[in-house]
Amino acid sequence: MKCRQKLENQISKLKLFKNFPADLIREICEFSTIEEYSKGDIIFHQGDKGDAMYIILEGKVKICRIEKNQKIKIAELSKGDFFGEMEIFAPSRSGRAGEAVAMTRTRLLKMGKKELLKAISSGAKSATRFLLTLNKVLIQRLRKMDEAYTRLFIEYHGKEKVDELRTLKEKILKEWKI
Repeated sequence: MKCRQKLENQISKLKLFKNFPADLIREICEFSTIEEYSKGDIIFHQGDKGDAMYIILEGKVKICRIEKNQKIKIAELSKGDFFGEMEIFAPSRSGRAGEAVAMTRTRLLKMGKKELLKAISSGAKSATRFLLTLNKVLIQRLRKMDEAYTRLFIEYHGKEKVDELRTLKEKILKEWKI
C-alpha cells in the first residue's frame, strides 16, 4: 500500500496532473503501470504499433525520427513530459512516428491504449480531465511547431512567400473548420 501511495503522490506532482483530486489520481493509477529503463534502452521503435503512451516520472527520453537512413532528434523530454500519444488517439498504418530512447535511467508511467480508451469511454472523471489537460499541452506543441515551420519557411523561401503561406494556412483552417 505504501508503494501505491508513493506513486500517487509522485503522479500528483506532475504538471499533467496538477490540481487533480486524490480520487482522480487513484483512478489513473488503476489503469497505469510503471516501467523502468536503463540509459540507451529503446522504449519503442519507429514503425512499432502503438499500444501505450508514457509519462516520465524520472529520467530523460530522446525522441528521434529516422529519415533517409539518418537519425534526427525531434525532442528531448524529462520529468512530467509525455510521449507516445499520437498512436493512441490518431493511429497510422505506418505505426510510431519516431523512436523513443532512454537517455538516463528512466522511470515511466505507462498508460495502455486499451485501458485508457476504456476509462475514457466509461466516462471516468480522471480520463476526461486528463484529456482536457493533454489537449492543452498538444495545442502548445502545435503552436511551437507552427512558429518553427513559419521561421524555417521564411528563412528558406524569403519573405515574399509569407503571403502565400498565410493563404495556404487560411485554406487549411477553413477546410478543417477551425
